[in-house]
Amino acid sequence: MSIYVINLDRSPERLERISSILSDMGVGFERVEAVDGNKLKAEEIDRLSGPKSDGMPWTPQEIGVALSHKECWRRAAASPDSASIIFEDDLFFSDDAATYLKDTSWLPDEFDAVKLETVGTRVISTRSGSVFKGRRIVRLYSDQLGSGAYIISRNFAQELARLPEKLSGQSDVLLFENSRERRIYQISPAICIQDYVLNGHNPGTILASTLEDERIPLRKNPKPKGKSKLKRELTRPFYQFLNLTKKILQYMKGNSVKPIAFKK
Repeated sequence: MSIYVINLDRSPERLERISSILSDMGVGFERVEAVDGNKLKAEEIDRLSGPKSDGMPWTPQEIGVALSHKECWRRAAASPDSASIIFEDDLFFSDDAATYLKDTSWLPDEFDAVKLETVGTRVISTRSGSVFKGRRIVRLYSDQLGSGAYIISRNFAQELARLPEKLSGQSDVLLFENSRERRIYQISPAICIQDYVLNGHNPGTILASTLEDERIPLRKNPKPKGKSKLKRELTRPFYQFLNLTKKILQYMKGNSVKPIAFKK
């Protein structure tokens, strides 16, 4: 499998770090120069960004990340390999990660993508699946967050590479928004995890997430008061019951509803 690592020109320390990690594993890779959202002009942002499904405004860094993954998909689509691995450069790996990066025998016979990381949120997946070297490969049936580490098939990469230039969603949305219809898998426990998920957001550090720097102010909405607060309190039990019902239905179908762990 070809391996692509997304890295900004202004982050040589991150490249040096992940290069050392992958070298110690005996794994080679191709660096993909990340698109720096800070350098995008206003007219470029307007031309490239369509409405997002979450209703939130695009940040320049989100556009840069999405464009960087699109470049990886273009390369994976043109690769002679039937599948490629795509990494962002702020990952921590399990001690046995090299086993899964250098051996393809554990991969499903047919798949669109296989998530190698976890972001710690609940996901719907099959309870059973094939087991390789102590880790299970499960089928995912819910939308996923995170695109820090995944394997993508050449056919799926070719499909994504043909998407319109105007972005309709972030890279994880484009990859995993139709998990029920697509063949998306997860290695469980995950073999890698991004720094901000493992250690929290720490501005000013080498691995600090610039995406989080931009997103945090957008999330700081004032607490609801008056009628808004009353509406929230009245509707909360309904949504809690709805979520519980969804979980019960998934259990009845034989699926699991829980976070994917990271096992060092």
